[in-house]
Amino acid sequence: MSVSILSEWFTPNEAAALTDVTEKQVRKELEYGVIEASAPSQLSFVALVYLFLVRASGLRLPVEVRARLYRQLRDMLTSEQPMHDIEVSEPFYMRVNPRFESLLKRVEDYRAWKATLVEDPDIMGGSTLFPGSRLTVHHIGGMQERGIDPQEILEDYPYLNQQDLDFAQIFVRAHPKLGRPRSNA
Repeated sequence: MSVSILSEWFTPNEAAALTDVTEKQVRKELEYGVIEASAPSQLSFVALVYLFLVRASGLRLPVEVRARLYRQLRDMLTSEQPMHDIEVSEPFYMRVNPRFESLLKRVEDYRAWKATLVEDPDIMGGSTLFPGSRLTVHHIGGMQERGIDPQEILEDYPYLNQQDLDFAQIFVRAHPKLGRPRSNA
């Protein structure tokens, strides 16, 4: 296992976006003491694995079961023991390894993609841009949030690919624009 990924920290927004849960769900897990965070609200990769597993299970588990599950995951992922299935409640088990590998790949691919993005205070007010363009990641992510067909976006911006669209959605959720929302009046 990549030890460096275990030492990385994620904001609640990043955790929600990368695991495909709501930020509210992440904050509830923190509030109930199910998952641990460092100050100020930074989550470990273990917390991301936990969130990913719980979302994938589709089960509504009581707080004490979720807390036990998180502790078991933390102990397993931070030790030298091989990954194994975790008993949630007889007869239910969670298969950790395939989900762990899937999330690890997603996070590593996202980090590599994000490293290619450009921020220059002299271009588009310092907004995050796709390389070699003046196209902001928030613009593309916003188009998708408004329901514009991905194929239409790819036709309008042929230098983008499906991965750009997928990760733009994660980026927009992980890094929301700051400031007051626009008035619809």
